[in-house]
Amino acid sequence: MATVRESRSATLNEVAMKRKSGVRRAPGDGKENKRPKLGEQPVKAHRPQDRSLIALQESIEREYKMRDGAAKLLAACKGPRQAMEASKGMFVSNAKIIALLREVQQRQAKSNCRRDGSGSELHPCKAKIAVSEIRIPLEWREFEHIKGKTDPHVHCGVFCLLKIGNQVMDTPTLVHVDRSSADITFQDLIIFPERVERDFTLEVEVYCSVPVEESSSKPSTPIKMLKKLRSRHERVDESPIPSASAVPSSPYTPHLPTATPSHRFVLAGHTQLTLGDISASCRTYKLQRGSIGASGTASTSGTEEPLLPLWGQICLSLTAQPDCATQPRISGFINIQRMVSGLPDWKRLWCVVRQQHIRCWTYPEEVGRKMPAYSITIAPDAVIEPAPRLAMRRPNTLQLKDQRSEVFLAFEGREERDQWMLAIRQAVLDLQVWGDSCDTVIPTPSSKFYISSPSEKPGLAGPGEETLL
Repeated sequence: MATVRESRSATLNEVAMKRKSGVRRAPGDGKENKRPKLGEQPVKAHRPQDRSLIALQESIEREYKMRDGAAKLLAACKGPRQAMEASKGMFVSNAKIIALLREVQQRQAKSNCRRDGSGSELHPCKAKIAVSEIRIPLEWREFEHIKGKTDPHVHCGVFCLLKIGNQVMDTPTLVHVDRSSADITFQDLIIFPERVERDFTLEVEVYCSVPVEESSSKPSTPIKMLKKLRSRHERVDESPIPSASAVPSSPYTPHLPTATPSHRFVLAGHTQLTLGDISASCRTYKLQRGSIGASGTASTSGTEEPLLPLWGQICLSLTAQPDCATQPRISGFINIQRMVSGLPDWKRLWCVVRQQHIRCWTYPEEVGRKMPAYSITIAPDAVIEPAPRLAMRRPNTLQLKDQRSEVFLAFEGREERDQWMLAIRQAVLDLQVWGDSCDTVIPTPSSKFYISSPSEKPGLAGPGEETLL
C-alpha cells in the first residue's frame, strides 16, 4: 500500500511540475504542446468581414500610391496636355480614396448592428453593371463654332465619373475639346467590379477642365513669362510640407507641395440612372447642366463656369448581367411529362435551371457538348406549385404553368421537389426584376455584347431550338 501511495504522489507531483512549466499533453497522442509565451498572441483566422476591411485598406493604399505617382508626374510635366492628364489622375484618385473611406465607415457601422429577420425569404439576385458607348452632343453658337476652327487656344479636357454607391469608375480617356468639336465620344467599356442590388443608382458626372491660372489667348511677352515663373518658384519654396497621413476632404486637395494641379475640374453636367434605364442598345437620357441638383457625393469645386456648352442630353448603353445569367440554379434528373400526338408521355431527363430556361439533356455528360433535347422557358407570370392529386396521381410532382403552357415535373422525393420548387421560384423572381437582362452576358472589352436566344418563345421548345449551355 505504501508503494502504491508513493507512486501516485510521484505521478501527481510530475503532473504539477509540467503544469507549472507550461507543457501540456494532448489527449490523443504523446506529443507536447507549448503554451504561447508572455507577450505573444495566438494566430487567429480572419473572419470574412475582417478580410473585406483588409482588402479595402489595401485599395486605399493603392490609390494613395497612384495619387503620389500622378503628383510626381505633374511636377515633371512640360506640356499643358500632360499636366491636364496628371491633374485628372490626382482628381480621380482622391475621389476614389474618399469613396473607399466612406465604405470603411459604413461597413464598420454595419458590423456593430445586429441583423434581425429570417433568411428563408427570396431576394432577387445581384447583377454586374457595365456602361459603354458614351456620347455627349455639344451646342456651340454659330460664331463660336466658326471661330474655333481658326482659334486653337480655346480648348479643355473632358472626362466622366461613374458612381454606384461607393464604387467610383472613370473614363480612362481624357477627351480634348475645342470649339470645332460637335460632340464628345468615349469608346471605353466600363465594368463595375462589385455586383449591385436591384435598387442601385448610377450617377454619371461630366467634368470639364478649367485652368487654375487663366491665360489669355494672346501670347505673353518674355518679361511676363519670366515674372510668372519666378512667382511660381517662390510659392513652391515657401509652401509648408503637409503630413503624409493627411486625408483629403475633397478631390482637389493635393498630397505634395509640388503637386499643385494645373487644372481644376468643374462639374459640367450630371444624370442619374436606375434599373428602369437598363437597355441592351444605346439610349438617350437627359443631362442636367451644372452642379444644381447633383448628389451629395458629386465633386464640385468653386464657382467657375464650365467652358462646355452641353446640349442637355447624353447617349450611352447601360447593361446589367444578373448572377442568374451565368450561374446555374440547380441541376438533376427530372421526370417531365410531354404531350406526344395529344397523349401525355413521361421521360426522364437531366435538367439545368439557368437564365430563364430549364434546359434538358438525356445524360449529364451531354451538357456543353450537345444541344439540349428540350427546353422549357420560364415566363415572368409563371407559377410553380405542387400538383393537385386529382390532376396528377404521381407523388412529389410540381406543376409549372403560365398563360400559354403547363408542364408537370415529377421527382423521387419530397425534399428534392421542394429544392426545385424554390430554385424555380427564385428564377421567376429574378426574371420579374431584371427582365431581358437575365439572358445578357457582359463580354470582355475586346468583344461585343451577346444576348442569347432572342427569338425564343415561352413554353416548351423542341429539339434544336436552344443554344449550348
